Amino acid sequence: MLRRLLAGRGRSDHTVPAPTKEKARLLLVDDDGILLGFLAETLRDHGYEVVTATDGAEGLDKALTGRPDAIVLDRTMPGLDGFEVLQRLKRDRRTAGIPVLMVTSCTASEEVAYGLALGAVEYLTKPILSGDVVRQVARMLGSSFAPAPMATGSVVPQSR
Repeated sequence: MLRRLLAGRGRSDHTVPAPTKEKARLLLVDDDGILLGFLAETLRDHGYEVVTATDGAEGLDKALTGRPDAIVLDRTMPGLDGFEVLQRLKRDRRTAGIPVLMVTSCTASEEVAYGLALGAVEYLTKPILSGDVVRQVARMLGSSFAPAPMATGSVVPQSR
């Protein structure tokens, strides 16, 4: 590789590789402030840039304007619930390709199947381990972004 780079010195036709994005931008949407704060802190500690929203409408707006690389979305929220937000995200060409991780206390298999059918990449049920969320986010983003090494997860606190 070094030889090829040095061989290209002085030539005007060589190309410089484009810089890679170093930090993935995540949008966390949950009406549980304790959970939201803990997940945001955990994901920031793993090298992610994190934006938060406390309800579905705010989350949808931030997804459309901020264009995150991935979204962690609560299923049960007042107003626009997670399913409605997910449907709107997947119908809009600007956000349809953003991977979404649903996080919820609903464990009914029909709900999980419905969320996945709407386009969620994964569905985690509460209580969750912080490491599970970090691993799922890393998996959704693929090799484009490399999170910091992670320790075993702790149980994420919830206010409900």
